[in-house]
Amino acid sequence: MRNHAFSLFVGLVLHRCAAFTRPTLSSRAVVHFRPERSRTVLRARSPDIPVSPARRAESTAPDCEGRDEHLPEVPFSNPIFGRDEKKFVSAIVLGLMVGTAVATFKEATSQLQEYTYDALVIDFFSMLPSSAADSEASDLFIACVPALGGLAVAILKRGEGPQGAQTLAELVDCDRPIDSWRAQISRALAAVATLGTGNSLGPEGPAVEIGAVISKGIQSAVPELESAGLFLGCGAAAGVSAGFGAPIAAVFFALEVIEPSLRSEDNSERESLSSRGNLALVVLCSAMSCLAARQLLGERLQFQVSDYALASPAVELPLYLGLGLISGLLALAFKVLKARFQELYDGSGIPVALRPFSAGIACGVTGLVFPQVLFFGYATLDSILADESSLSLELLVALCGLKLVLTALCSSSGLVGGTFAPSLFLGATAGAAFQQLAALVVGNQAASLISFQLSLGVEPGAWGVLPQLQVADAPAYAMVGAASVLAGLFNAPLTASLLLFELTRDYEIILPILASAGFSSFINPPPGKKSEPAATDNGKGQVTNRP
Repeated sequence: MRNHAFSLFVGLVLHRCAAFTRPTLSSRAVVHFRPERSRTVLRARSPDIPVSPARRAESTAPDCEGRDEHLPEVPFSNPIFGRDEKKFVSAIVLGLMVGTAVATFKEATSQLQEYTYDALVIDFFSMLPSSAADSEASDLFIACVPALGGLAVAILKRGEGPQGAQTLAELVDCDRPIDSWRAQISRALAAVATLGTGNSLGPEGPAVEIGAVISKGIQSAVPELESAGLFLGCGAAAGVSAGFGAPIAAVFFALEVIEPSLRSEDNSERESLSSRGNLALVVLCSAMSCLAARQLLGERLQFQVSDYALASPAVELPLYLGLGLISGLLALAFKVLKARFQELYDGSGIPVALRPFSAGIACGVTGLVFPQVLFFGYATLDSILADESSLSLELLVALCGLKLVLTALCSSSGLVGGTFAPSLFLGATAGAAFQQLAALVVGNQAASLISFQLSLGVEPGAWGVLPQLQVADAPAYAMVGAASVLAGLFNAPLTASLLLFELTRDYEIILPILASAGFSSFINPPPGKKSEPAATDNGKGQVTNRP
């Protein structure tokens, strides 16, 4: 029944889109404004509309003769949508198209991943002699799978340049035309090859790119829209909404990440996404995209989180601020490391076509020892948040460091993917490791305080909150760390906080997430704009540019 209702709704929307090309009825009503009478007279051009004798006499009075043909005719607009009816329908169509495209992309990635790490391995070793199909040969072949993905990316992207996906500035450049649809499809297939073979990137970046490309396609098909920046924001929000199943966080992503890019010096005159009418369209597009993706992929919580409660607020809130500092430094380290890898690639002389292959080899070799750092959906992150993993402190630190290096390497090599999912992994492992250290330190201090109280003959707990030195379990700190790294990397604390809330439906964690994510974003200021050299006076009354 739900699928039938959804299909009926899509049919109605498409039927309404066809109305754009219908001719205007000849029997429309016309509004005439007569200033000398300070009122509006409604004349009917259709015999179907009755007019009273008094009004007919008034309209044909001598003082009105000869004036009607000089008065402007303003057709009645739709009383509900006004002149924004095309924008309204286009936002719905855009959301449905992006949700369908992103769901198809994610399903293709999942199918390729199941094949490469399951059926492909079985088919390969079935062709070998039994003596060769040992564990070492199996490990060697599995290590080559990410490299095969990098080779596929190099073939699909031949002649395009080193970057696998368009940068955010390119995506929101309203005046930049979209590439050919063949190039866009090749880029999407390159993202499927990157993620389907386990390379250390995420699917949400390509989802945003899909949304931006479809929005530009709709603008070119309906040139009357004249709202390039608005529909780019709608498309980006729709991509995040379908990728994560988080429509509220997607709206804030458009406001915190996309709109500042639209307000660059070259696009300073673009309309704001946060105005009332435009924001309504962004919300609508995000909701439609999430609806379409859930219909195709199914509705479920992205993460399953164990129960959480602030064990000792007076102690833990400062700890969460400390975690925000660490998360902000991790985000900053990723930005610096990515730039350094890009410089190394540019100066190494490695051909552009071989760079994705080299990053794939690095992922495969690392995955032999630490398979958690490869992209297999959110399995490792889900196990940490559900408190089902028993990872030691040393292993958590190692996973965090390796994921940081591999993600920066893959992002700068030309592999196609995003950094949303890796940033969540980085924050979760850092948060879980931080929790183990905090529990050790706070536990020792609590034991020392209780011993001191007992030595004085004071019953433990008599000094109020001081003896209650406890910290929450690892999932709480993993959630806060995941949101904080994401906030620091994209300078979007509200997006990160609401994203974790929507993915877990756990409201109790909002307060520490807001505090930690805000601190992480504060120590990671957005990149500065390139400006012209400052003008100075050279002492001769002439203004020169300072080098």
